[in-house]
Amino acid sequence: MYDHVRKVLSRRERHRIAEPGLTPAAVLVPLFARAGEPHVLLEQRTHTVDHHKGQISFPGGVQDPGDRDEVATALREASEEVGLPPTAVEVLGLMDDTLTVTGFRITPVVGRIPHPFEARLSDGEVARLLEIPWRVFAEGRTHRQERIEHEGQSFEVDFYTWDEHIIWGATARVIRQLVALTREPVEEEGA
Repeated sequence: MYDHVRKVLSRRERHRIAEPGLTPAAVLVPLFARAGEPHVLLEQRTHTVDHHKGQISFPGGVQDPGDRDEVATALREASEEVGLPPTAVEVLGLMDDTLTVTGFRITPVVGRIPHPFEARLSDGEVARLLEIPWRVFAEGRTHRQERIEHEGQSFEVDFYTWDEHIIWGATARVIRQLVALTREPVEEEGA
């Protein structure tokens, strides 16, 4: 799966959003193998954070002026939020930018991480980590879309469920995009 994702991301032009007024942010989409099966690492945010209280998300946040690029933002945030050393992440590539209804432009950075690693959760930001088998998303049985209203506008929103957890919004949209990327064929070089 990892080599396929790297090849697909390296051979396609990434969609970038450059609308003024959006807050640039990046997330790490951490993939790892447990017992030989691909998994995704997600976090449940605390109810004390400023944005997206209690929601399931990828480690990530707002780009700092000192971050050289989106990869640096995603790796810094993952280190701050869950204690994942930046040097432990094998970056596979960047996905298309995505927007949130709250005004963030998120760049997803896909990375392969070691499992296990010594997690250190940021008390104020992360309530717990979730290790979700990739098949939950790839099979698509728990995916649905709903139209919601927010501040007078209508949006199509993605949802996945796993156990008692609901993964929705930008996180679910990024997962849906990654599922689609894993299904893209990759021509072998020299073919």
